[in-house]
Amino acid sequence: MEIIKELRQAKLKRIEEMVDKIAEMNPEAILLEPQSFYNKTIMGYSGDGQVVYSVGQILEGHVNEDDMTYEEAIEFFEFNTIGTFMGMNNPNKPIFMYEE
Repeated sequence: MEIIKELRQAKLKRIEEMVDKIAEMNPEAILLEPQSFYNKTIMGYSGDGQVVYSVGQILEGHVNEDDMTYEEAIEFFEFNTIGTFMGMNNPNKPIFMYEE
């Protein structure tokens, strides 16, 4: 399926361009690590250069790539990702977008 490969490559190129733009706008923007996993879940950025991540895509990635159940992925995300930023008063922290 050549078209699928091309679409995936185009998506990765768009994400790389977004990450570059974010770095220009806000060199202090916090990107989640490992970027090889989390960059695929970037939806965009705020006017201040904060990274906007898709919670749904993060959870889906944990289920598909880390062999977690959906419940395990939620628990992992809430504790290890959201929990990291709770109470943090940093204008560079990421924004997490919950989709319906």
